[in-house]
Amino acid sequence: MIQWYVIKTKPFREDHVSKIFQNAGFETFNPKLKEVNYRGTLKTYSIKPFFPTYLFLQIDFDRGELIHLVKYTRGVSKILCAENKPLALKSQIIKLLKSTCNENGVVEKKVPFLAGSPVRVRKGILKDLIGIIEKPIPSEERIIVLLKLLNYNMKASLHWTEVELIRAA
Repeated sequence: MIQWYVIKTKPFREDHVSKIFQNAGFETFNPKLKEVNYRGTLKTYSIKPFFPTYLFLQIDFDRGELIHLVKYTRGVSKILCAENKPLALKSQIIKLLKSTCNENGVVEKKVPFLAGSPVRVRKGILKDLIGIIEKPIPSEERIIVLLKLLNYNMKASLHWTEVELIRAA
């Protein structure tokens, strides 16, 4: 029966192994994570494996020769097993993971703040000031924070990494 299985690859070989299986006619799922990186004011994006050294393969391991084929594919470290049998995943797990990805199989990190959330500024000239999120702007990855400064409400546009949520005690 065709099911989804977890394949552990050698480090940094997820894409290579996935391509080998796709070329052989098998369906693979190798989700990626898009991250924003900052060096000063320079903004760059990087795409990394969501599960480093792992990928998902849809195959029928009831056919014994396929276990051997997968196990000895260049770049494969091992097949995740339980009691010496490949461990099948429920298809709902893969569906859930796929639903969080865009059409290219990439999960984009979202701005983790909601309007009205209390925050503290972590760095910069406004460090340690407390405010609330007026509105998030996820497309620009910046947020508008209302700060109270000497009886004056001030709006500041900050990158979401520059603030932290204040947890209620």
